[in-house]
Amino acid sequence: MDKWQKFFSNNSFHACLSNAAILLVEKAFREANEVDVISSEVFKAVWDDLSDKVNKDLTVSLRCFYDKYELNYDPLGWRSVNVLSICRVVQKKLEETDQREKLQKSRSLGWRVREAEPLFKLLREARNIAAHDLSNRSAIGRSTLIPATVLRVLELCPHPKNENAPIEEITCECEAQLKQILGQHFSDQSNNSDELNASAEQGTPARQDTKSLETSLDRIEQLLLQQNAVDNPNAEDCELVLSADVQSEDVQLPDIDWITPAMLKQELLALKQECANKFPQDVELGPKHNLFQKAMISDILSYRPGSAIEVLRLPDFGWRYKENISNLGQQFKFFEARIDELLKRVDWD
Repeated sequence: MDKWQKFFSNNSFHACLSNAAILLVEKAFREANEVDVISSEVFKAVWDDLSDKVNKDLTVSLRCFYDKYELNYDPLGWRSVNVLSICRVVQKKLEETDQREKLQKSRSLGWRVREAEPLFKLLREARNIAAHDLSNRSAIGRSTLIPATVLRVLELCPHPKNENAPIEEITCECEAQLKQILGQHFSDQSNNSDELNASAEQGTPARQDTKSLETSLDRIEQLLLQQNAVDNPNAEDCELVLSADVQSEDVQLPDIDWITPAMLKQELLALKQECANKFPQDVELGPKHNLFQKAMISDILSYRPGSAIEVLRLPDFGWRYKENISNLGQQFKFFEARIDELLKRVDWD
């Protein structure tokens, strides 16, 4: 096993990285609630959704970047947004109220959120490779990219209040891997350079410039120490307190049978036929009296709702549902749990 795979094979490391994403999303929506961009009821829904994702794997935590919530203040007509856009709405509100200090902090948070999202996506893909691809992945690019990405994620995200969180342990592991890999790389380069010089000097024995190598290693160590101190939000208060078992070596990550959007479409089409069999009198009135009508499936694939209730708020299907609620309401009650179960399993990316 390559050393970088430790960040995913160690359950406490994996859970800590997953929860870092949740804490960052919670912070963004908490600040939106403080300036009334979202209502208290919506923020409670955000809180509940994020709490359900605590201690899960990177695939689950990554989804919280894309979950949309209804706006209380909507100057741009977006109706609902995810965390990648919520900071822009907050900034619009702060600009109108001339709160310059808060505005700058909100811009900084927005940059952090938008930088963190692709980094977590990269880590999620690396996790998949570590789990399913047994090929040798010890190339210097891969071996330095993963620990460097983990370091940057820890810099961007708030840290849990739990004193037992393995933040320091993960940081030390990242620095140790980078120092070893880059040190070996510079050592090999130095040896190659010395051999070339020795050949050019007509048989003069090659000598390693140990002083230059030691200087390079010292500079690497200093850069790592400095970077760990820059732009580090460790001191920030995090309202979402993670339970102590996040750091336990016994954390068991859930075995979820994920499906793709294409597979989701096939499942919905199968439910459409099942609905026709279950409610034949309704469906005989026409396609719009089947809950799993074309508008519903199209809206789900376009707007990526996270639950069955969110499906009822989708722009095209929503008004069609209200127009035929006498029939569709009963169908929805019957299929709601199964729709919820399907949507929770979709890996939209």
